[in-house]
Amino acid sequence: MTSKLGELARHINLKLLGEDIIVKISIKGNDRIEADAIKSHIKSKEGEVLSQKTLREDLKSIYDMDYFEDVNVSKADTPSGKEITFVVSEKPSIKEINISGNRFIEKKDIMEVIGIKPRTILNFNKIEDSIKSVLKFYRDKGYWAAEVDYKVYYLKRKEAIVDLKITENKKTKIKNIRFIDNKAYSDKELRGIIQTDEKGFFSWLTDSGVLKEDVLQQDQDKIIAFYSDNGYIDIKVGKPEITHDKDWIYITVPINEGKQFKVGKVDIKGDLIGGKEELLKKLNMTTGKIFSRQLLRKDVVNLTDKYAGAGYAFADVTPLTSIDRETQLVDLTLDVHKGKKVHFERISITGNTRTRDKVIRRELKVAEGDLYDKEKLSKSYQKVNRLGYFEEVSFDNEKGTDDEKLNLNIKVKEKPTGAVSVGAGYSSVDNVIGMFNITQNNLFGRGQNLFFVASLGGQSSSYNLGFTEPWLFDTPVSAGFDIYDVKRDYLDYSKHSQGGDIRFGFPITEDYTRAYATYKYENVNITNVLDTAAAVIKEQEGKTVTSSIVLSLVRDSKDDRIFPTKGSENSIAIEYAGGVLGGTNYFTKYYANTTWFFPLSWDTVFMSRARIGFAHGNQGRELPLFERFFLGGINSLRGFKAYSVGPKDPATGDVIGGNKQLLFNIEYIFPLFKKAGIKGLVFFDAGNTFDDNENYSLSGLRTSVGTGIRWYSPIGPLRLEWGYNIDPRPGEKSSNWEFAIGVMF
Repeated sequence: MTSKLGELARHINLKLLGEDIIVKISIKGNDRIEADAIKSHIKSKEGEVLSQKTLREDLKSIYDMDYFEDVNVSKADTPSGKEITFVVSEKPSIKEINISGNRFIEKKDIMEVIGIKPRTILNFNKIEDSIKSVLKFYRDKGYWAAEVDYKVYYLKRKEAIVDLKITENKKTKIKNIRFIDNKAYSDKELRGIIQTDEKGFFSWLTDSGVLKEDVLQQDQDKIIAFYSDNGYIDIKVGKPEITHDKDWIYITVPINEGKQFKVGKVDIKGDLIGGKEELLKKLNMTTGKIFSRQLLRKDVVNLTDKYAGAGYAFADVTPLTSIDRETQLVDLTLDVHKGKKVHFERISITGNTRTRDKVIRRELKVAEGDLYDKEKLSKSYQKVNRLGYFEEVSFDNEKGTDDEKLNLNIKVKEKPTGAVSVGAGYSSVDNVIGMFNITQNNLFGRGQNLFFVASLGGQSSSYNLGFTEPWLFDTPVSAGFDIYDVKRDYLDYSKHSQGGDIRFGFPITEDYTRAYATYKYENVNITNVLDTAAAVIKEQEGKTVTSSIVLSLVRDSKDDRIFPTKGSENSIAIEYAGGVLGGTNYFTKYYANTTWFFPLSWDTVFMSRARIGFAHGNQGRELPLFERFFLGGINSLRGFKAYSVGPKDPATGDVIGGNKQLLFNIEYIFPLFKKAGIKGLVFFDAGNTFDDNENYSLSGLRTSVGTGIRWYSPIGPLRLEWGYNIDPRPGEKSSNWEFAIGVMF
């Protein structure tokens, strides 16, 4: 009773003062938009004093929701106060979107870039924005002359159909890129450092000549970085001017180079370790050199890493510069604050749902309690990543319980490491082949490798079983075995090999170098020798036994086992058979191999390889035919049939192999479809084998060039390559297609 009297008194006072109370707020005209959703945008509230200023703001807020064509407000008097009604007229909703005129780009791709969708409110601003998005999408595909128009058809029940009409026209590519006011570097030099390029010979295959505006923006930054790294610290690159007609695009880039600066005085101050002079000697930026921001960053990183290697995980190096524009010199001071020495407090591993903790920990070069060492941490990351068990690997540092402790959090994401496949394929040697393959590179999460591969083709059959334990008895000694049974029919004979090996690997250095010792035992039976076969083949008919030891030294610093982008693999090996080891075959073979990978721009890789081999029989015995060197095929000299390159029997013309081998391979590898992991390549091969009475000869090498595709598929690495024989001899094809499943070349 008291509260009602108080409320009545308040109303009387407001009336006397000429103020009105809002007793009710209503929404009318809304069909799809809920009233509560509209009320949430207004400030006027029931029970509060009516304000004309607030009402005007409410009208604007409702209109700004972008759902209504018109918004009005009405006020009605009641004995208790004012009733406010907001009357809205909803915009139509989009029932459907029709796209026509698109011949080269699919509708679903266009729908992904536009900002309007069916069952949303019709908004002409969004339609205009959508047209801009479609035009940009087309321009990024090379269609700079594309046009987009639209029409809206209104239906009953406040619905509409939006028609987008596209006129694609033909592709327009870049005819010319030129620069204005560039004096230090020519147009050709500047075009060489940017990604945007003019139409070229391979434009039909690549994106060269296609203008992408976001890439052009990045190219401006590349030009600035290039000049800054060559002393032009005041470089300015203006906005590129883009003009085009129906056939070509023309780009003009204005440049203000400024003056070139050199390095003046160089000093280091702050918390120094090892002496100032010693630190100054290791700097790239020295007095008299052209000033380079890239080299300055490199010096800062190197100096920070040096301190990090001494346990100062949070060392800070600040470059201080003083610019004299008259002398065109930049004085440089590196200010070092080393902070405190830091130890690893805790190392945690997460995400390894299958792989055991110890499999990861045994690869680490750091342990809990160790002094922080950035170089060891980097090597630990590389070793874990090289295991090949994880899609993602991250090492994150966080502060520990105090400033002198650091926690290392290792996060991994497991990827499938096993595969079972049954199917048919094609081999350039055996034509159609049937295959069964089971592999597991991380058996039971212990890091062990197990594989079984069987194949049956028109001219061969093979069965291989292998197992490897990379850490024998929790030591970095690897051990494993292989068992195989291989049958193959050649033109003049058949060969049946049965055997196996036991192998051990030992670390020589902590990082990349290992020694291997392998014992091999093999039974070989040569049958079905034709009367027309070479004499050396006839001499091999029957059963022989090879008992041998292989000793090898391998340094492998590749960053990935399947698709390396940097690093190298270098090896030397010797195989000795017979003598005290028994068997009927007595020989010695020597091998050396060096392979290098170099990362280049745009995720491309350059690979070079050289291989040399030498073999001889022991104790007066001949080198067995099947231990001689043969080249040709997808794993050696492409463009030639498998085992077809080497010395020939003068009487029959059969390839009988050589006791010397020389092989060179060069590849340029580039991404074709990044998301699918498909890569393309071009290559040059040169090689040959030589007989006892011949010397190694570069002039005697057979050569080929070609191209190919590689894909790390669910059933393993796939290779499809075409090689062209540069100088075919009588009886040789000028080119060869080759296909293989297995370890990359």
